Amino acid sequence: MSQSQSQSQSQSSSSLSSTPKSTFPIPSTLSDLESHPYDLLPYPIDFADDDEATRASSFLQLVQFVEDGNAELASGMRRHDMSMFENNGAGDHNDDRNGNRDQEGMLMSMSMWCNEERLQALYTLVRKSASLSFKTRSRLIAALCNSVSSLGIVLQNAAENDIIVGTGYRDALSAHLYMLYTIMVFTESHIKGNKQLNSGGGNAAGGAGAGAGAGGVSATPAKKKRNGARVELNEAQTTQVSRELCTHTMNAITEIISNAAISSHLWRSSRGVPSTDVIMLPARIAYTILESCTNVTQTKMASGKMALDMLANILFGYGRGKSGEGVKNTVVTALVDMLHNYEHMSALVAELCLLSSGKHPPSDSEKFHLAVELLREVSRLDMSSSGDSKNPAAAASGVKNVAPFLMEVSRRLPRMVLSHAEYLLKHLNSEPYQLRSSIVQSIGFILVSEDVEEEELEENDDEEFHTDETVSPSKGRTSSKKLNKSREHLYSILLEHVYDVSSYTRVAVLKTWATILDAGVLPLDNLVPLTQLAIDRLQDKTVMVRRSAMQILTMVLENNPFTDSLSPIPYEHKRNGVRSYILEHMPTHLKDAMQDAIGDLRGNDSGRVEDERIAREELEIEDAAIQATISESASKVVNRYSLSPEAKEDSDTDNKDEDNVQIITPELIKQCKIYTFLTSALEFINLFECPRHIQAFESMLLSNNKSDVTEALRFFVRARHFDLPCAITGMKQALALMWSEEESVKNEVLNAFIQVFICGTSGSSGSGPGSIVNLEAAKDMKPLPSKTIVDNLIRLVGRSNVSEQASIEEAISRLVKMEVIPSEVFLILWSIAAKAPGRPRSIAMTILSMGATADAGIVDSASRLRHLLQAGLGEYTEEHRDWATAKSAAYALQRVSRVRDDPSSAKFLVLEQIVERLCVVIQGDWCNDDASADDGESTNENDTKQWFGAAEEAINAIFCICPAPEKIARVIIKNLEGSTFGFGFGNTVTSCHSLRLSRFFFVISHISLKLLVYTEALSASVRNANAARTLAKQEDADKAKSKRNSGDENSTNSSDDDDDDIEAELGMAQAAEAETENMVAEIAEKEIVGRGLIGLFTPLLVRIVANDNGQGQELSSSEVLMQSSVLALCKFMCISRGFCEKHLPLLFTALAQAPKREVTLRANTVIALGDLAFRFPNELEPYTPRLYACLRDESTRVRLHTLMCLVHLILNSMVKVKGNLAEICLCLRDKESRIRDMARLLFHELSKRSNNPIYNLLPEIWSQLNSMPASSLKKDDFRYIMTFLLSFIKKERQIEMLTDKLCKRFPKCTSIAQKGNLSYCLAQLKYNDKSIKVLNDHFKLYKDSLFDEEVFKCFGQIVQKTRKFAKPETKQILEELEEKLADENKMGMENDEANKKAAKAKSKATTRRAAISRRRKVVEEEVSSESEVEESEESDSESDDNSDGEDTELNKENSSSASKYSTSEGKVKGSRISRRSTRSILKSSN
Repeated sequence: MSQSQSQSQSQSSSSLSSTPKSTFPIPSTLSDLESHPYDLLPYPIDFADDDEATRASSFLQLVQFVEDGNAELASGMRRHDMSMFENNGAGDHNDDRNGNRDQEGMLMSMSMWCNEERLQALYTLVRKSASLSFKTRSRLIAALCNSVSSLGIVLQNAAENDIIVGTGYRDALSAHLYMLYTIMVFTESHIKGNKQLNSGGGNAAGGAGAGAGAGGVSATPAKKKRNGARVELNEAQTTQVSRELCTHTMNAITEIISNAAISSHLWRSSRGVPSTDVIMLPARIAYTILESCTNVTQTKMASGKMALDMLANILFGYGRGKSGEGVKNTVVTALVDMLHNYEHMSALVAELCLLSSGKHPPSDSEKFHLAVELLREVSRLDMSSSGDSKNPAAAASGVKNVAPFLMEVSRRLPRMVLSHAEYLLKHLNSEPYQLRSSIVQSIGFILVSEDVEEEELEENDDEEFHTDETVSPSKGRTSSKKLNKSREHLYSILLEHVYDVSSYTRVAVLKTWATILDAGVLPLDNLVPLTQLAIDRLQDKTVMVRRSAMQILTMVLENNPFTDSLSPIPYEHKRNGVRSYILEHMPTHLKDAMQDAIGDLRGNDSGRVEDERIAREELEIEDAAIQATISESASKVVNRYSLSPEAKEDSDTDNKDEDNVQIITPELIKQCKIYTFLTSALEFINLFECPRHIQAFESMLLSNNKSDVTEALRFFVRARHFDLPCAITGMKQALALMWSEEESVKNEVLNAFIQVFICGTSGSSGSGPGSIVNLEAAKDMKPLPSKTIVDNLIRLVGRSNVSEQASIEEAISRLVKMEVIPSEVFLILWSIAAKAPGRPRSIAMTILSMGATADAGIVDSASRLRHLLQAGLGEYTEEHRDWATAKSAAYALQRVSRVRDDPSSAKFLVLEQIVERLCVVIQGDWCNDDASADDGESTNENDTKQWFGAAEEAINAIFCICPAPEKIARVIIKNLEGSTFGFGFGNTVTSCHSLRLSRFFFVISHISLKLLVYTEALSASVRNANAARTLAKQEDADKAKSKRNSGDENSTNSSDDDDDDIEAELGMAQAAEAETENMVAEIAEKEIVGRGLIGLFTPLLVRIVANDNGQGQELSSSEVLMQSSVLALCKFMCISRGFCEKHLPLLFTALAQAPKREVTLRANTVIALGDLAFRFPNELEPYTPRLYACLRDESTRVRLHTLMCLVHLILNSMVKVKGNLAEICLCLRDKESRIRDMARLLFHELSKRSNNPIYNLLPEIWSQLNSMPASSLKKDDFRYIMTFLLSFIKKERQIEMLTDKLCKRFPKCTSIAQKGNLSYCLAQLKYNDKSIKVLNDHFKLYKDSLFDEEVFKCFGQIVQKTRKFAKPETKQILEELEEKLADENKMGMENDEANKKAAKAKSKATTRRAAISRRRKVVEEEVSSESEVEESEESDSESDDNSDGEDTELNKENSSSASKYSTSEGKVKGSRISRRSTRSILKSSN
């Protein structure tokens, strides 16, 4: 270093060290200016405040003083050419005189900008700014902003001229900047307290007029109208203008002092160390401004963008590097605190992160330093519920406010968040659901971000065009692989958190998946897992989750990677062809291995395994070979692209040289890809066609929530667009909602029906994909071609059952009324009904009858009836015995109005021919009763079974169109009698065919039922006619009476006579009406099935049902005859009360004795019993238990029909539920879901009644269920049933009474299991203070059961559950009860243990005594046998001895027997001793 340079540096150091100390450090508060080193006064010494006017005038003088000072300083700067603000400390070699002059200029500048008089004036004005008039305050703010702007211009000019500013300038800048900051804080506080600004302004606040005319009017803001006139602003508007001016000025000076080129001149004289207090003033006011930016309007009014810009400039200018960590940490801490406290700060802070990163160059390593620090601080937060134990509510609110920030910053800076994803994922399992929801949504923004995609593309482009041969090819793909791995990890996180514990988070996850689908960035590998998860979430308990899951499924269909058609049949056909090609052209070694495996399978399993199993295993082997071929082809493609050109040539050469190996050709590779694609497509389609998944879709249609139904309909509309077979099934289920009570649901179903079958998706193109248009817009939708509509309807009706056809008919009839279905559709249907063969003919006729329900003109005309006669009842129908077409035609005829007997009418003539053909159908003349070798008897029965439906509709049609149907019915019965029993027509019948007899019974029973309906209809017509005639006469009499009242008094007697005549006539009318009713009752009771023609055949019917004359086995073998006869008997019983009461025992006997295979017979009988109970409830009441017994039938169909009938009867109060409801309770655990759902529906409906019968019947239900053996009712089933029933007990009084009743049942329990069930029921109730008192009072009743752990646990649950919400006095009772429970449990367990020990000891003693007795008996038997042998030997040897020695010998024998007994007993003991000694010897030897 040269001497001159060292000298210059020493001079510069001495000049810096001699820099005067700052005379205006930033104070902590405004009041600190009155202390050292400022020593300012509240008011200037010459401040006059005698009255309000003088005080206002003094404030104006101070403002004028500041404004004059600004002008003087500005002119002084121009006059002295800025020399008094400059400090040339750049090392110039000036003489002492110049240096002294510069120092003098600096002192003069400080005296001019920071003299005591100016600071005193500013301090007084700022401190009392709230007391100033709004005009004076506006002038003060304008003067301050002018001063700060001038100082900024000075600093900019100094930087341009490379001049270093001194301490005087920094003090002046600090003083004016602090005053501006302070008055901005006061302004923001004033705005928060004054709500007039939020409402768009108002009148000036109080005090505005004080001193308003004292001067300063010219400084008041004003605006111009179009005509040029100036309009004075009010206080709110003036405050807003001043607010914007302050923010703009603060932002401008912040931008200046944050500029690196300018700030170096500002802080160089202080050794380059900036004053943190000065540079943080803009940040502090920015925080205050951002607190007011609660919405878009407030953000605009508060200049929120400028506040963000201030913070960004400060961070860019002073928050970088190690030297800026203090500023950066201060800002980050403040922002995190604001995120905790203010809900609106999340978007603003995220915008600040984006703004801050935009000020950095792209290659700057600290570009995202603010966002990264914020994420790091958020990751350090304690999100547990115990994180802030003093104020948990504030902690929860803070988490709720912080969570949206993660989502907002991920939306704006996805690449940065992906690089620092560990900060987010740390809280992925945290307790607050808001944070988890925000994180999963942030993951969605990252995955759909174009920035991340562009980054990946850029990296791929770099490695594609990389030409440096020295670099490894895999090195360029490292970052791309890492990025793909990160994305896969994020996708796996989303898949896992679909099962989050919070429904809000589950909804957030599903919405994130919807966003990914909408953006089209879903990987194909995640398509099937996502679809499975969405289908699984359809069973979620939360409506929002189910709705979101169904939306996901709809979007999956719309964004599927396959074709527009998802019908599985084309995919399967094509895959089979590709499969054959791969099997034929696969590599030789794979083909040989496959054939060897198949050969081994056939060789090993031949003759021992079924052919189906062999075929299945062969398919598995072929699939494995195909997968191996696909893997080899994929690896060959990868290797070929990864090898160098020389390696490729070597590989090709090696392949050509190999023998007996088939090369993988490009065509085989292509076919393998096609096979993989088709397999994926079928796997995707099968997800929607799985029966379990279809049931989940249909469950959405049955939901009580309207949104579930809407989303399900939307899904089926889209599924139909993509030709999914489940769409037709789903729409048929959806049509059942046509009977819903809510009109909106009906409209939704109609809209979906229109879009699926009538107009297609083209009609709703303007409403978005899958949308449901409103019903009014449906009229304007463009329909599909008529032929397409016909095909859709035929396909729909052809695959539906009877109940579904009823719903379809309702939908079609409404659409016909709305004129949505084109008329050409019905013309095409008539053509199909006349010409098409087979099933389409009957389906077309059925659709025509459905449309005729709303518009009878479709069939009700002479020409249309002639077409119907030829198409539905003509030669084709007779030749092919097409009973379905005949049935459809008869059903369509029921829409035709009844005509009078008029031979001149063309319609009447056509109807006569139709009636003749209907009679032929009813008589069954076309049926084939002769069993041939080819067809067999089953074919004949099927023909008759199909005839039943046609005959029923034909009879109904006759009673609808004939003027005298009873006459036609008589003819039909007579003809059937002759053909069945051989009377008339010259026929000689020796035996009666069972099928003919079954048809005969069916016809007479249905005719009798229709006669009853017809009779009641005639009676109603007569009553209506009489009532109308009587009403007309009454009206005429009233008119005549009113005229006579206006005449003379002589007419009084005549008017009285007329009144008497009217009353007499009314009495006669009532008598006639009663007579008509009696006549109808007489006809129904005695004529139809009694004295009439039909009554002649009832004895025969009764005998057949009863199986009399030993023909039981023969009759029971004919299922059709038994079903028809029992059904006919039920119909007769529905007509006559006497007939019903007489034959009810017979009907129940037939039901009980019906074979197990006769499911249809039992199901039909149960339905008939329901009708009988509805018509004659008193007669059927004694047999109600036998009806309930059918709920235990082995057949699901019988149980379902029985429950349907009982539910209908109970809800209509036709059957009493007392005593039998336990049978229905068992249905809650039935294997069939429909039975379980119907049972739950019954109890839900009963719970809605005012008397709540469930509460009244609960004790009896408990007794019946609890008394059932364990084999009939499992413990879990019992508890499930009782939990379900007790959930309906909600009233406190009912809980109290039920607690009392259940406690009193403890002494009646016969087992500990029953007591456990009873205690479980008590634990399910929701207790209050009174019920707890009842439980405590009845402690003696259940204390003996507390030794059982299960009983004790249930009572402990009651105490713990009630303690949470109990009152202090109740808590005392609970503590007492808990102590008693514990004591009794301990004592009871001790007693129970003692009893067990005693029982065990007793059992051991009994066993020991039995063993001893057995051993003693054995010994006695041995002794007795030995003594007998010895006696016989002695008697033989001593037969010649004298009789004198008999006594002696006897004594000897006795003594010998006793010694032998003792000897044998000793032998036994000796054997025991020997065994014991042997064991001891063995032990000792071991």
